[in-house]
Amino acid sequence: YSETDVQELARALSGWRINTTDQANPYSYFTGSRWDGGAKTVIGQTGTFDSTQAVDVVLSHPNHAPHLMRKLWGEFIQSPPDDASLNDLSATYRRRGFRIRPVLRKILTHRALFESIDEPNMLKAPVVFVPGAMRAMGLYVTNGGPRSRMQVMGQEPYFPPDVSGWEYGPAWLDTNTAVARFRLVAELTVSQPVDQTDVVGETPQGAFDRAYAAVGRPWLSPSTVAQIQAYAATTPGETLTQRRTRQRVLRSLMLGGPDGQVM
Repeated sequence: YSETDVQELARALSGWRINTTDQANPYSYFTGSRWDGGAKTVIGQTGTFDSTQAVDVVLSHPNHAPHLMRKLWGEFIQSPPDDASLNDLSATYRRRGFRIRPVLRKILTHRALFESIDEPNMLKAPVVFVPGAMRAMGLYVTNGGPRSRMQVMGQEPYFPPDVSGWEYGPAWLDTNTAVARFRLVAELTVSQPVDQTDVVGETPQGAFDRAYAAVGRPWLSPSTVAQIQAYAATTPGETLTQRRTRQRVLRSLMLGGPDGQVM
């Protein structure tokens, strides 16, 4: 569709207003004198469309169902749908009166949902990564820090860059946003108590196990486990300060490293 289609559709939606006198119960209402009753052309069809008719025009477009099905599929499954699955979802959507629930049921019970059961392959959006890291550490929002970090990561809640929303997948990670993610986790480890279960003479494996439990036992690949354990084995832990530092670094690597970016 084009920018002109968007403008023409806006004309069809004119006349609708929102009453916010009662903030707890706002409602929309239609004022006929504010409606543009002239002819509009929306994705190739022309008429004096009102809001309902314009929506019908959009829903009847042959690309509508496949486009929406790909979007919904991509929210849960990394690999694109095969033709048979896409056609089945589109047909279900149309046959069930453009309802989303039957489609979501099929997506969430599709065999492709388990395509990478042993190794997560979907990148976390900032709005998933930040709350997830805080929840794993048992922390809560007490200031504007998480929001500021999410801005740097490219996703400020409720403020998408344009009407199409945010890009997803690999678009979330670049040299700046990846650093912002790790810095957030490093900051969170400072807020998380690390000395409540301090163990004098703690072994490297003991330090690893304690850190792993403290961040909610996230998924880590075997190679990542080996690398983090190697760090624990070569880092001193004779003093309380050294043990605290080791714990914070271990927890940062577990939640802020590459494995922490996927789900």
